[in-house]
Amino acid sequence: MGERFRIGVVSDSHEAVPERVRELLAGVDHIIHAGDLEGLQVLCELELIAPVTAVRGNCDTRGPLGRLPWVANTVIGGARFIVAHKAEEGMRAFRAEKAPVAAVITGHTHKPSATRRDGVLFLNPGSTTYDYGEGLSLAIVTVEGDRVTAEIVGL
Repeated sequence: MGERFRIGVVSDSHEAVPERVRELLAGVDHIIHAGDLEGLQVLCELELIAPVTAVRGNCDTRGPLGRLPWVANTVIGGARFIVAHKAEEGMRAFRAEKAPVAAVITGHTHKPSATRRDGVLFLNPGSTTYDYGEGLSLAIVTVEGDRVTAEIVGL
């Protein structure tokens, strides 16, 4: 079937990487952060676990985080991911992309969701620090060959 890649997906961490998040991400091959890190230490802590692809959220406007891209278009394990903080930005990049896209990952709402439309995964991992009524969460994405799956994990 091919190599298997596990990707930890987080968003809206707002200056903190709780211990439970570090535990759940241990052993992943890559981490995607969909914005609102709000602290360079968040990026540094995550990079100690695995390589990180991160985008800027609406709260990441100052210092080094203000230089993160608004949208990332990256390939991990042979699968193309579009990453943006807000869904509108992610959808705009998705529509503009000519190559096949496996997943569009966004954050901002603090509400986890995973849906599939026309073979594309649309994923919001929720928030790891601020509960807006849906509970705290992250997602684990698995890429195996041309199959991409996601599991929302409550904290």
